[in-house]
Amino acid sequence: MKQSYYDVERGVSVLEYLFWNKEVEDSWEKLKSAVKWCKEILDSSPEGNIKVSNCRNYVQFYHCYYDKNNKKCVRYLSKKNDVDIIRKLAYKRYCRKLLNSVELEISLKYLSKREEIIVDTKMIERYISKLKCVDKIEKKEQVYYSLPKALREYVEPYFVTPDYIYSLWQKEKWIPNEFKKENKIFESNRGELLRSKSEKIIADMLYSTADIDYVCDVGFKLPGGRMIYPDFIIINKRTGKIVIWEHAGMMGNEEYVNGFIRKYNDYCECGLVEEGIVVFSFEDELTPYSTRVGKTLLKKIMC
Repeated sequence: MKQSYYDVERGVSVLEYLFWNKEVEDSWEKLKSAVKWCKEILDSSPEGNIKVSNCRNYVQFYHCYYDKNNKKCVRYLSKKNDVDIIRKLAYKRYCRKLLNSVELEISLKYLSKREEIIVDTKMIERYISKLKCVDKIEKKEQVYYSLPKALREYVEPYFVTPDYIYSLWQKEKWIPNEFKKENKIFESNRGELLRSKSEKIIADMLYSTADIDYVCDVGFKLPGGRMIYPDFIIINKRTGKIVIWEHAGMMGNEEYVNGFIRKYNDYCECGLVEEGIVVFSFEDELTPYSTRVGKTLLKKIMC
């Protein structure tokens, strides 16, 4: 379920947000829920609108509304003391535009389908009016970026884009793995320390690949609350796709294998293996890491 815009501190990491939010962005149910969400916010929003002003490179917000005597009023909004009203008015501006965009998409995708029977004549009339404005309404993914940059800080878009996902990635407060960090002695071309030569080879390949960013040996919470520390978490900046790469480099060590199986089972239980979010590479004393396998896995990440 989409979180309420009243929640100031969501406390959700980019990984949790992406992995556990399984709704398909263009599905009929997602579009209908977006219409409902927008209307709920607009119905509960304060009167008036928000104005953004830039004075000497300092952004200022103003609440513009009409009082009981129909007199226009303008009130300065403090970023420190008026965060709640700024956020609500920012969402109001976003949802007005998003509602137009989503209703247009519903019109284009579903109104003409015979299997979709719409009996609400007012709804049909409204959708037809949207079709007449097709050149004036932004696509739903673009609505967020049509807001002034200062307002985007107060809004979480309903429909995410690769740019937005990567912006979350850049803001993420990654939790480093402190376990036996003294074993990290192999330095990658990007400057991080890794536990094996094979991990260095993988890191260097990722670093040299366009449209790829990655972090290594950092953690995130599984649904049950337990932390897990993948070898690599990788993002394709072009598509917003996030993949975990686990390299099992000591498959000849029984204790290591037992620990790796537990980790694999954790991924399976929360659906990340089934969803194709985790990829694996292996090696032992007799079979070293294969760069050919690595390149094959990279192609999967890039698609």
